[in-house]
Amino acid sequence: MSAARQSKKAIFSEQALARRQRERLWRSSLWLLLALALLADFIIFANHSRLLISQVQIAGQETVSQDILDQATQEFLAGDYLFVLPRRNALWYPRRALAQALLAQFPTLESAQISRENFTTIKIVVAERRGQYLWCGSDQPQICFLLDQSGLAFAPAPVFSGESFVRFTTSGPNLALNTRPFSVQNFTQITNLITTLNHTFSQTILSGLAISELVANSASDYRLTATRAADTLSRPLTVLANLEQVSSELNLTLQAALLAPDFVTEYQIAQKNKQELEYLDLRFPGKVFYKFAN
Repeated sequence: MSAARQSKKAIFSEQALARRQRERLWRSSLWLLLALALLADFIIFANHSRLLISQVQIAGQETVSQDILDQATQEFLAGDYLFVLPRRNALWYPRRALAQALLAQFPTLESAQISRENFTTIKIVVAERRGQYLWCGSDQPQICFLLDQSGLAFAPAPVFSGESFVRFTTSGPNLALNTRPFSVQNFTQITNLITTLNHTFSQTILSGLAISELVANSASDYRLTATRAADTLSRPLTVLANLEQVSSELNLTLQAALLAPDFVTEYQIAQKNKQELEYLDLRFPGKVFYKFAN
């Protein structure tokens, strides 16, 4: 093959290679433009007013203002993902994160269920915690918190709530919102103990007494106070108890002691002599110690 033919073939190959490169560049540019167009359309679609949450329906609230919950929700939904995709788009708004944020911001809320009514409206159904007990410190008894049924301090206690709830008193400076005076297990045992004592009192000669306060002496040793409703003149009854005792055994032991004929007779004689039952000591398995005093 001559040198001229080789030269022409080389030139043809270079021209073909350049043409293929131009074609690849053109196709890449076309795909890039198409992708940019699709992205632009998607961003326009994502920001369409018919897909953006603007209305918030709230139900179930009692103490928390509906306007405050609405404002907190709107503030949480504000902003964008990657600076272009709105958080409040109904197709991907952060439902679980919004619920968690509301619960964290408003400790009085126990739950928040969020659903989409349509593409511009969401509905938030909240359940508020109910005050079941009062938690106060022995060092600063004027500072108290409301406890829900699980033993969580979720709100400062109103000043008028002193006689409305069973009062738990603990020592130490650890009183704070979103904390617990006792572990969940101990709290369950304590509330079961209070229920047991109240039920036992109602079935015996001590009917009318109910536990009004519990003071923690140690991790498992407690001093409880039982009073009669609307009776501020009679002596409160002190009950000493230990959580290490099984609740069912404690109930049987206490009920047997309070129903015993000797105790009933002694109690009636004490009342005639204007004496009152001062304390019940339930800290020893199978035994009940008691004392009457003027």
